[in-house]
Amino acid sequence: MKNSIRQRGSFLSSGIYVYLLLLIFLSNRAFQFQEDIAPINFLYCLAIYWAGTFLFQLGFFRIFKNDQKANFMTSVLMVINFSFGTIKEYLEDVSNNGWISKYSFLFTASLLLMVISFVKLYKVRKMPENWSKWANLIVISSLVISNLFWYFSLGKKETDFSDLKISFPEIKPIAEASSPDVFIIVADGYAGRSELNNLFHFKNDPF
Repeated sequence: MKNSIRQRGSFLSSGIYVYLLLLIFLSNRAFQFQEDIAPINFLYCLAIYWAGTFLFQLGFFRIFKNDQKANFMTSVLMVINFSFGTIKEYLEDVSNNGWISKYSFLFTASLLLMVISFVKLYKVRKMPENWSKWANLIVISSLVISNLFWYFSLGKKETDFSDLKISFPEIKPIAEASSPDVFIIVADGYAGRSELNNLFHFKNDPF
């Protein structure tokens, strides 16, 4: 009983790396895509994902009765969640939008990976000693290195579009009277006014 309570209270401290995975994802995305993440949105993301992480840890701990197994299985779910989009984009490029980059294949592969990890963990009697310490060290080091890398490579690069001149082509009405004189412009993926102004110092009010 005492051992169970001690394990239940230690899975948080032994699984620090699980909670740091979100920080790696957000920091890399912010520097790589030059996204201006508002502090309140950053806190919302942390609160939601950390709450979900905690619930997954509790659920897996009730199944495995082991804090290291619970943390590892939770980290598998987090890594799949965070890297799914990046992996899909990479496979789209290398396979020229082939079948390997389809959602049906990726969802099936992700589900299979989670099932295999779960079964393997369930059969393993004991995790390697000092596993949590090494995992915490590796993730913390990755967080520091990735932030330093993006800061020195991209963090100081700013593109100034203040002098950019944009000319709008003249749109002439359709000659045929039977045709509708309606033009629909869909700015799919176009940045918002605040993002253009804050990040690129560019105002595109005419558009």
